[in-house]
Amino acid sequence: MKQICKIVLGIVLVVMIIRACQMEYVCDVADSIPHDIKERILNDHPECVDIDVLADFWVNKGDSIVAEIVAEQEYEKELREYLQQHPEEWDNN
Repeated sequence: MKQICKIVLGIVLVVMIIRACQMEYVCDVADSIPHDIKERILNDHPECVDIDVLADFWVNKGDSIVAEIVAEQEYEKELREYLQQHPEEWDNN
């Protein structure tokens, strides 16, 4: 009986260690997401409030989100430059 208890205890400990490692990975992934991008993900995808879902989402779609943000920033920069070069387009007179 003692042998069976030791085996069960060993299995439980292994499972707990594996789960702790998974949680540490998920927390590391979630912590690696820049704050403004994390806010944007949570606003656009409310299901990502669950930290596991957020980590999976970032791993699977993080590159495309960053590319989308970069494209938006480039567009805004071009628009500002255009409006500076063509102020008559901005005048409402």
